[in-house]
Amino acid sequence: MKILGINLSKRFGQWVDAIILVETDWNIKMLLHVLYHAFLLGVSKRTWRRRYRTCVRCPVYRYRTKTCGNGGDIGCGCYTPFLAMTRIKECWGKEHFGIGWD
Repeated sequence: MKILGINLSKRFGQWVDAIILVETDWNIKMLLHVLYHAFLLGVSKRTWRRRYRTCVRCPVYRYRTKTCGNGGDIGCGCYTPFLAMTRIKECWGKEHFGIGWD
C-alpha cells in the first residue's frame, strides 16, 4: 500500500530499525504519543516533499536511518518520512535552532 507515493511496508521496517537504534525504553505514554501522531496524517504530497527535502538537507539528519539526529541531545529521533506526513506545525530543528520546516 502506498500513501503519498511511499511504500509503507518498506518504510515500516526502516521505522522499526530506527526505533531499535535509538534504544529507548518503550512505555504506554510513548506508544500513545506515536499513535496520536499517526492519526495526524493529512498533508498534501507537495507539502510532504517540501518538508522531506528540508529534512534531508538538515545537518542533524542521519541518512542511514532517515532519522532526525540521534534522539539524544541533538535532534528528536523521529523517523522523518513519517513525521513530514503529519500536521505538526514545525520540526525539532525549527523549534530549537531555526533550521528546518514549518
